[in-house]
Amino acid sequence: MIFTDEIISSLQSAGQDADNGEANFNEERRKNYEEKLDSWRKWNEGRQTELDDAIDGLNAKLQDLMLEFQHEADMLNKSWENPKVSLFSYFLLFE
Repeated sequence: MIFTDEIISSLQSAGQDADNGEANFNEERRKNYEEKLDSWRKWNEGRQTELDDAIDGLNAKLQDLMLEFQHEADMLNKSWENPKVSLFSYFLLFE
């Protein structure tokens, strides 16, 4: 019976060591995943900032083009309302 108790005690001790080893392994995996996630979050934050800046730049260019287009349209409307050349000379220009 003493031999059996020793074997059971030895197996329990080995099981506890295995459980501790598995717990350590799981803890290492968790830390590894957390490090990868933190790294990805930093990269994502930087990338999002770059994309936001690019969108802001494109919006600014679009606003400038819209203003330029509106100005050109206004100038065209004014030129048609008060032409400085006669209709006859206009047709001569485009022959």
